[in-house]
Amino acid sequence: MLRGARINVDYQPDPLPAIWMKFLFIASFGLVSARHNQPIGVINEDPDLHDSARRLVLEITAIAQGKGVALPGNSTELILQKAASFPYHTPTSLQLDVHSGKPCTELELFAGAVMDYGHRLGLSVVETTKIYQEIKSQLVRRAVQQGPIVDANPAAPDVGRT
Repeated sequence: MLRGARINVDYQPDPLPAIWMKFLFIASFGLVSARHNQPIGVINEDPDLHDSARRLVLEITAIAQGKGVALPGNSTELILQKAASFPYHTPTSLQLDVHSGKPCTELELFAGAVMDYGHRLGLSVVETTKIYQEIKSQLVRRAVQQGPIVDANPAAPDVGRT
């Protein structure tokens, strides 16, 4: 039916490998870009940032494998190739959220999940934990600098209460 409507469909009997491959890319490059406020192109070029992204991919790959997900044998290379295909100045959504001061970001969704899965599976997630702590420190410093949130539009006083 979808093909008849000219909607491109790539049916996969086991969607987990594709879901985890997407997570490998989004989480690893999202965390590095958010931590250093750099676009994907800089992460691809800078040896230290690229190595950090690679370490994150390896940590997340180990988790997927520990959960029984059948990833391609060359998943790390595929993720790094995907990153290299993006325009140089492409930011990630986590980077934009962290550096625009949004109160709610994807940090817990990405790093929090990796750290939780790593802990449950007994796997080391040193790079993820380090970047998570660094981003959390940035967020705390920013919150302290901005001071307490003052409600510019306080609720109207209760009417009719005695």
